[in-house]
Amino acid sequence: MSRYRVNKIKRMHSIVEGLLPVLEEIAAHPDVAQVTPGRIRPKRRGTDYRVTFQYFTDAGFKLMAHTPEAVQEVFVVTPNPQAVHDYLVEHRLIRSR
Repeated sequence: MSRYRVNKIKRMHSIVEGLLPVLEEIAAHPDVAQVTPGRIRPKRRGTDYRVTFQYFTDAGFKLMAHTPEAVQEVFVVTPNPQAVHDYLVEHRLIRSR
C-alpha cells in the first residue's frame, strides 16, 4: 500500500476544503480503483461548490471540483468508467456536462 494513500484516495497533495467527503463517497464505489486529487488553481470569482465531469481517459475519467476559492482536478481510475460515471451522476455526486 502506498504511503500516501488512505483507502483508495491518494493524499500526497492538498485537497480543497469540503472535497474529501465527496472523494470518499466516490472511492466507496466497488469499481473505483483509485481517486487522485490533482492541481489546485485559485479562482478570481466565487461560485457554488460543485464537481463536474470533464472527459474520459484511458484509465477512467477526470473531474473538476469547484469551490468559492479554487478549482481542483480529480482523476478517477476505474475499469468501468461509463458505469461509474452514470452512478455518480445518478446519485448527484457529480454533474455531467
